[in-house]
Amino acid sequence: MGGLARKASIINQEKSKGSHVLVFDTGDAFFLDDTKYNDDTRKIHAEIIAKSYTMMGCNSLAPGLRDFNEFGYSYLDQLKKIGGLNFTSCNIYDSTKSKRLFNEYGTVDIAGFKISYIGASSVFQSSDMHIKEPISQIEKTVSKVSKESDFIILLFNGTDSDLDRLQNSEIDIDMILFSKSNGR
Repeated sequence: MGGLARKASIINQEKSKGSHVLVFDTGDAFFLDDTKYNDDTRKIHAEIIAKSYTMMGCNSLAPGLRDFNEFGYSYLDQLKKIGGLNFTSCNIYDSTKSKRLFNEYGTVDIAGFKISYIGASSVFQSSDMHIKEPISQIEKTVSKVSKESDFIILLFNGTDSDLDRLQNSEIDIDMILFSKSNGR
């Protein structure tokens, strides 16, 4: 059984038990090696993943460098519409640096507990967008949501050095879901 099928089976099994399930991804989900696969194959792969995540009930995906490098922001925006995905990032802005490209955070209520999730990425270069320094943006967002949240989850597609800085900070995060970025 492949990765997506295995994830879906576990999620469905837990849901059938009546468990409360949150499904997140910390980015680089749509990447396929462009030296082995042509653009059409890579786009079909990305669409299958987007639709699969929606079927699994994915609460949010924090996009990473490889997601953008695959086909750029415009294609990621198309995937969002195709799959109905919820992308979250507190530090990815449009090229004018004034508007976030995705939801800054999300909040769900589970059994009377408010759980907030925040997406972020380490800085990488892009002509389509501006990626602000993640630690200060995470801190601002945590400050905003902490008053309304019982539990805060960070979805972080980052570098080891940014993760170290985050862990050594005073930012009050209950859980960090981390995937290592190959940021440049």
